[in-house]
Amino acid sequence: LVAVLDHLGMFIAMTFERNRLRNAGLSKAEVFDPGSDDDQPHAFVFDISSPELITVATEHSSSFARAMTYLVKHGVDSRHPGCDILTVSADQSSPVDRMIELKSSGVHSRTQAMTWNEWKTAQSPDLRSHFYLYLAGNLRSDLPDARPFLRTVRDPYESMSSEEHEEETRSRKVVLYVSEFDEAEELTLGITGSGQSSSSGSTI
Repeated sequence: LVAVLDHLGMFIAMTFERNRLRNAGLSKAEVFDPGSDDDQPHAFVFDISSPELITVATEHSSSFARAMTYLVKHGVDSRHPGCDILTVSADQSSPVDRMIELKSSGVHSRTQAMTWNEWKTAQSPDLRSHFYLYLAGNLRSDLPDARPFLRTVRDPYESMSSEEHEEETRSRKVVLYVSEFDEAEELTLGITGSGQSSSSGSTI
């Protein structure tokens, strides 16, 4: 069930990013397809949740490779960058648009957790302005009175109340109190007749 929710949350977040870029003027913006062997010059949204996906994207997108080079120069691990989605920029001087850490939940969770690697990226002085936390919630189909939503939070390190926890295994994580973000945008989703997610009758 967790894997299914994560997959659905990723689809929602990446579709939202593609449409956000198109609405901002990049009419041909697409989500990168890791299954294609062709170069993808119009790909602006990338799933970077695994080293394998990062390798494929680097091989088939020059804009992605340029963005990763920029991130590595600012201390980001090229195989484990501390976020799930990378949206690249059309601006040659600033190749990174958004670095997105995605948290998906079947319900409206009061808390979420970030790994220490994710938190290090979120608080990087050079990258904080690009870092976003996306919360996809109420994704379970058996919650008839709970509308699915996507909530976006820019620079969560600055805007949230957080508490570090050290588990018995000594792996560190950061607990996010998602109801206490100072600023966030939220998109309420629905289901169209074709089974696609939508907001106010339009596909995300």
